[in-house]
Amino acid sequence: MRVRSRRLAFLIIVATGALGTEIAGQAFDGPAGRFSVNGREMALHCSSGPPPTLVIDAALGDSSEDWESIARDLSTQAAVCIYDRAGYGESDPSPLPRSPTTNARDLRTLLNVAGVQPPFVIIGHSFGGLNAQAFWHQFPADVAGMILLDPTPTPSLIQGRFPGVWDLVVSEGAGLQAQAAQAKRDSTPEATRLEAMASEHREMLLWGEGAAGLDSFGDLPLLVVAAGRPNQDYLGDSAIAFQQFWIDENRSLASRSTVGRVEILESVGHAMAYEAPSVILDLIRGFLGKLST
Repeated sequence: MRVRSRRLAFLIIVATGALGTEIAGQAFDGPAGRFSVNGREMALHCSSGPPPTLVIDAALGDSSEDWESIARDLSTQAAVCIYDRAGYGESDPSPLPRSPTTNARDLRTLLNVAGVQPPFVIIGHSFGGLNAQAFWHQFPADVAGMILLDPTPTPSLIQGRFPGVWDLVVSEGAGLQAQAAQAKRDSTPEATRLEAMASEHREMLLWGEGAAGLDSFGDLPLLVVAAGRPNQDYLGDSAIAFQQFWIDENRSLASRSTVGRVEILESVGHAMAYEAPSVILDLIRGFLGKLST
């Protein structure tokens, strides 16, 4: 299992999820493998099942293997796809920058090339939640619903209301870029992943500009799941206020759909899919159940 360095620890509460346990390989029974996307290869693994197809977009730094266990559990109820964004896991790197808009376009092309047809329910964790929103914005007719797991709050609001937290976010981003540059100079295997992470982190800080047109999701079925536990280890005295701000942002996001709702997991932190997988599974299954009624 990969281990993040301590200097990048704050990314866990702003853009990433904690890494899960690696799962022994087992073939999916739907489209699976590496598919050509704009002249490079991207990895996708799908199970078969009735529509809509669940498409999971992981947090910054995570790959499809971190969601494999949850995907397998969900595959008893619906078709599920997990994939590696450019530079992660089994997917080739691509030209930078890696914005949510670019990631969403890649994903739509990948699904099309692999023969995975809409409708989709897009599930995005943290930074993956930004990708999910960008996907809906570009391909709304393909999206039957959206589940956002503790999506990253608007960076400009962090900068204005929590300058100390903002400074920490910027510092972590600079550290990530330095690690990526060093890994590239050393030609280490982690270089492409670190470059993708550094680029996504930079683009995350610009998300307020990229979110134009996302003020309303209309009547899109939408579930936003918010973490309730503050991260006092890294934010100290700001932790409780910042967590409440993040929860309020998630409530606001859910309200952009006429049928949106928010679930707050009071005792769970940002790495919710790894801390409480059974809870996340139940929420996703409940969401699917309501879609079918």
